[in-house]
Amino acid sequence: MPLVSIIVLNWNRPEDTIEVLNDLRRQTYDNIEMVLVDNASDDGSAEKIEHSMNDVKVIRSSENLGVPGGRNLGIENASGEILFFIDNDAFLEEDGIKKIVERFNDEARVGIISCRIDDYYSGELDHGSWVYPKAQLKEARRNFETYSFCGCGFAVRRAVFDSAGLLPACFFFCREEDEFSIRAIKLGYRLLYCGDVVVRHKTSPEGRYEGPERLTYCLRNLLITIWTHFPLRQSITMTLFRLLVYAEKGRRAGSWKVAPVGLKEAVQLMRAASIKRNPMDGETWKRYKDLNLNLQMHWWQIDRIRQEFGGK
Repeated sequence: MPLVSIIVLNWNRPEDTIEVLNDLRRQTYDNIEMVLVDNASDDGSAEKIEHSMNDVKVIRSSENLGVPGGRNLGIENASGEILFFIDNDAFLEEDGIKKIVERFNDEARVGIISCRIDDYYSGELDHGSWVYPKAQLKEARRNFETYSFCGCGFAVRRAVFDSAGLLPACFFFCREEDEFSIRAIKLGYRLLYCGDVVVRHKTSPEGRYEGPERLTYCLRNLLITIWTHFPLRQSITMTLFRLLVYAEKGRRAGSWKVAPVGLKEAVQLMRAASIKRNPMDGETWKRYKDLNLNLQMHWWQIDRIRQEFGGK
């Protein structure tokens, strides 16, 4: 029975975080370690949790490391053979860890498992957390091999981090899942979406707001992922497509700066972090393209752009 470390991030939201930690105690799987990474909160929430929950390992950071950086700190301080990550406003079904361990035991090459994310209040699928092609929405309650995962609730074998490295901390926020997934796929690992492992996410009634700042982070990190891992021709075409899409998304969010600023920051960050191109070989690219249905359409197709905007 492998040890599973559950890693939760905390930012100035002690009530939400404590509720999630208490809920995790309902898991039917026995061999669990709970790790809380306090990402430089300033409201005393870390101390409150540390003093009231003796079964939680609290790791404190003196600065906000962002989402991937905070999770990396948790990885480095966790002991589990399997690591499960969950947001501090999300709740895993009580058999969730048990099901995840069974999936890993079934196939050694499965390295990452992504959960189905439902809205906490309605019980319906949380469309804001659906990171896969919209054509696959009909498969939401099934299991399928995929190319990435949703950061709201996912599990990774320790061996994947040992071989592929940690999450890209320099991304700080947004799309680190895509970059890390490619590194895992390059090593021959499979990513599995499990529609029968449910996380209930407390989404706001308005849904996820894609403001200019969030859009800029997403574009910047997508461009870095494309430039690092895509073959040259596909890197060029997907760069043009993404700039077009995010220029329009920025316009709809009230800012024309999203595309130029995202492009500029991507170039600057690649230089500052000394990120080098390491494109997928032909066989890996074919496998990745087969898994990522978004790549089976050319960047200039107007229907593909409309799909990005929800059909508008």
